[in-house]
Amino acid sequence: MLNVARFLRIVKVVLLITAAVFFAPFEALAVGCEANQIDVNGTCINSKFSIKTTNLAADTVFKFVLSAAGTFYVDWGDGTTPDVIERNGTPPPPPTHPQEYSHTYATAGVKTIRFAGLATEYNTTKYADKDPSGAAIRFGAGGSTVSTGTAGTPDLIKEMSGSVGSIFPTLGTGENDNQKPIFFEFCHQCTNLDSISSNLFSGVTGARHSMFRSVFDKCSSLETIPGDLFSGVSGSAPHMFRSAFYECVKLNNLPANLFAGIDGAENSMFKYAFYGTKGLVNKYIPPALFAGLHKQNATDLFQNAFQNSGILTSCPEGTIQYITGYESQWNYPNANFVPGQKVSCELNQSTLCNGATYRDGNTCVPCPTGYNYDNQSGKTSISDCKIHCEAGTWTGEYEKLEYIETTGTQYIDTGHKITNSVLSADFEISSGTNVSGNIGHFAGNQDVNNGHAANFKDSKFGLWVAFSASGTQNQGTKITTGGAFNANVRKRVHYEFNGNKRTLLVDGAGEVDKTFSGTIISNNTYRLFSNGCVGGCNDKLLQGRMHWFKLYENTDLVFDFIPVRRLSDNAIGMYDMVSGRFFANAGTGEFTAGPVIETIGGSVCENVGIGYWSEDSTTSYGSISQRNACGDDEITLTATSTKESDCHGSNDYTVCAEGTYLPANSQTCVPCTAGNWCPGGHLWYDSTDQGLFNCATEIGTGWSSEANSDAKSDCYYLITLDKNDF
Repeated sequence: MLNVARFLRIVKVVLLITAAVFFAPFEALAVGCEANQIDVNGTCINSKFSIKTTNLAADTVFKFVLSAAGTFYVDWGDGTTPDVIERNGTPPPPPTHPQEYSHTYATAGVKTIRFAGLATEYNTTKYADKDPSGAAIRFGAGGSTVSTGTAGTPDLIKEMSGSVGSIFPTLGTGENDNQKPIFFEFCHQCTNLDSISSNLFSGVTGARHSMFRSVFDKCSSLETIPGDLFSGVSGSAPHMFRSAFYECVKLNNLPANLFAGIDGAENSMFKYAFYGTKGLVNKYIPPALFAGLHKQNATDLFQNAFQNSGILTSCPEGTIQYITGYESQWNYPNANFVPGQKVSCELNQSTLCNGATYRDGNTCVPCPTGYNYDNQSGKTSISDCKIHCEAGTWTGEYEKLEYIETTGTQYIDTGHKITNSVLSADFEISSGTNVSGNIGHFAGNQDVNNGHAANFKDSKFGLWVAFSASGTQNQGTKITTGGAFNANVRKRVHYEFNGNKRTLLVDGAGEVDKTFSGTIISNNTYRLFSNGCVGGCNDKLLQGRMHWFKLYENTDLVFDFIPVRRLSDNAIGMYDMVSGRFFANAGTGEFTAGPVIETIGGSVCENVGIGYWSEDSTTSYGSISQRNACGDDEITLTATSTKESDCHGSNDYTVCAEGTYLPANSQTCVPCTAGNWCPGGHLWYDSTDQGLFNCATEIGTGWSSEANSDAKSDCYYLITLDKNDF
């Protein structure tokens, strides 16, 4: 039977809850907004475009400029109330007059700024030829602005996601300029920008004067352009892509379909578009890149479009030149770079990529070192390149890292001595903090008389040649290039020696062909994170991050280092893609691992190790060959076991340290006798193998060691000195 009193209490609670909900303020009923929405006074509005900042300091001011009319929403990503920007008033000033907006961050950290809203009209005022004030939205520095003095804070931007074009799209029929946005200096001097979304300008159609002029001008960290970045854009207009990627020095791709919608040509349309893009080394202009162009008499259409870039001036083997008719405008000869016209090339379809080469775009290039097992022609991607490992070996397993970081006590000794006066190196470094003092040498080979070193000191990158004509130190000479070295900014450094000339470039700029005296060749081995200075000179070690490093002698690649973690023992160091060797820390302390990029296999076959076995295998590049683990409490006798039956119970084995061995009829490790040495490891106890595991005399005739020596380095040589003739 229902308890009446209990029933009445339930009814009372339900009525109280109902009343509380019914009479509560309306916003209290709003459900929390999702991660991709902006909460504006209890209303959830979908964000369309976002910016991830660099690691900001407290009290940093972020700025941008609007000239488009409409209602816009900005969530600054720090928990403060989002801004609602209404630009629908009447003159003065007109709703399309450029205006600067800003926000001050009270706390430090990486922020994600989200934008929403929709433009209703665009600025059509032409203040001056180089004035970007008519840009619908602009984060650029506004260095060319002559009328308003408005500016963004471009160096605070690291990533751009989503579609800015969906907030500032082409309106209506797009017939009039006030219906079409421009993005003049949209991200001009965004020096830390390294990622842009493929749909960034989706919603933008048609063409307009200066629509994408200087859009990513001097974005020195940007490496990749999405192939469909301008996929909705069609037609042509003067200055439309002028200086679009000017001095994007790290840019390393040129998508074949980037300008697929272009139809026609106008004056200065691509002028300086890819000027100074030095990262396009060994690349050529795709034949279809400007396939929609016509109107050959357009003035300065491609003037200096590819000058000072890495684009080839002759087509590589396996390709033929594609004649566009615009070759004469692509590059003017320059004393500091290879003179001549840049070229457009296409693959010679009658020739397949032969042997251990594969097609990279329209070019046949060699398979990576070690992955040349398959010599069958016709490879269409790098994954077709293969490595073969015999039974008992495998490719190993490494985590490729974005960087490894040093604290000033770690370095890598390559063991290699420079023997050639024609030498060059390319590498990328960065730091977790702003650098103003001496961060030490990040590559080099130097002693008091010879060698060279590269470093950052007193706000300058330097390249030092050490020599001494008089037998004293500091007789060398140094060339430098200045500039800020800010936190989390990757710097690409190139230095080279050729005869008695040297070059130092940082992000493509610096000193070229400076002469020197002395020699760069030293008796010391080449080191990373160190100037290689030993005995009588000051060795400064890097405090910073190395992202990759390549060393060439006489144009031959000697080392191609990538930062890795070796998963077999979690050791952090550099992996050389040329030799397939892992180089560990030779200093004190430990390297710090950067973010993991991917898991890779090595380029040489290494032993599977105790407790594992493997059959022979053929593995594609980017994959890891299989090794099989023995069962629990099982190990193998050797590090190159080939079958599962090689696994034995671990109780059958004894582990002996270096300098000790396991006598027959014993399971106790005892010291080696003087003059002998044993590497140690897992030893199989078997009473029938009399003396099998006695220490071996491996250390050479005339050499000796103390009993219980635990390393070969403890061995010494016995000599007798005659007091008369020594």
